[in-house]
Amino acid sequence: MCQSDAGRLHCVDRGDIEKEKEAMMEIFHGAGWQTEEILRSLEGADDFYCERMALVQLDCWSRGRVVLVGDAAYCPSAMTGMGTTCGIVGAYILAGEMSRHKDADGRSLSIALKAYEETFRPFMDQVQHGVADENRFWERFVVTPWGIAIIYVVMAIVSFFRLNFLGQFVLREGVKGWELPDYPELTGDIDR
Repeated sequence: MCQSDAGRLHCVDRGDIEKEKEAMMEIFHGAGWQTEEILRSLEGADDFYCERMALVQLDCWSRGRVVLVGDAAYCPSAMTGMGTTCGIVGAYILAGEMSRHKDADGRSLSIALKAYEETFRPFMDQVQHGVADENRFWERFVVTPWGIAIIYVVMAIVSFFRLNFLGQFVLREGVKGWELPDYPELTGDIDR
């Protein structure tokens, strides 16, 4: 893992495998441990894959009758640990609003899509808060051998004593002031 603006990788087009390999070799050259052996193996690898971390923030999640859900609409970045949750909750809210606003007139879909956006946007704003800031999360990783050793010791203690509550400082699961709506229309539990 490295920052995409590190060295030559910033200038390499996505999918240009040979250039991506060269950039990775340049970035990690001399990093220690068994890096040089790994980099030699990289040269002949036919299963190389390079992906850039992403954060998707759109002003609107629909246009006409086309609606985006999940990573296409609001990818919160792998750094949040909330991608799957956001995709499932977003799909649930979209289905709920479409069921709630279903009627014969042509305006019902546009009303449902607006309600989807208004209902789910506060949740996504909290999940994405601070991820795209200039002070990015991954820039705070320690890189010295001493710092990495300390992180390993801390993680071992956290794992051994099962101090799961410490994850709240990294993950975005604690969305405040937002409740998952109930859509009886989805289950047929409508009092008529």
